[in-house]
Amino acid sequence: MLVPRSHLSWGDHAHPHHRGRRHRRRSPASPRRLRPGRRTDTESKPSAPSSSQPAVLTAKTAAAGLADATGVTTLGDPKDNTAGCSQEAAGEEPHANDCAALITTDTVSVYEFGTPKVAAHWVKEMPKDADWRQVDRFALAFGARDQALTSDERRDELEQALGDLVAKDQ
Repeated sequence: MLVPRSHLSWGDHAHPHHRGRRHRRRSPASPRRLRPGRRTDTESKPSAPSSSQPAVLTAKTAAAGLADATGVTTLGDPKDNTAGCSQEAAGEEPHANDCAALITTDTVSVYEFGTPKVAAHWVKEMPKDADWRQVDRFALAFGARDQALTSDERRDELEQALGDLVAKDQ
């Protein structure tokens, strides 16, 4: 049954899944100076990879790929927390050791860095009692949310699956 727009409590322009929430209009993103090789979510991305331009693995696509590789729909409530590991994303001056992206889930946090060297630096600098695993320019961490409940076997499986995703991406 269709309900006339005038009877909708969530307003004419709101999405039905966002009932009762007020929406702010966001101003267009201000132009940012990007370092070479740096991607942002505001840049346009091809909808399908072409043979001349391979897909670029990101923290977001890696998290989705890890879920698929381990036979689950999702790793549990994925959230973009890039501002927690990037001064630039937090609105400050960029730093050479900023992450490119951070997706945190209930199972694992997937960090993406510009180079394997920066990823290695992060893994080395983390507390020794934390479980951080470097895979090329990515790092997997198990220290937030319910990640401590992720078994050693599942952690190994995620590390191997990320290695496979990175290999396909190269």
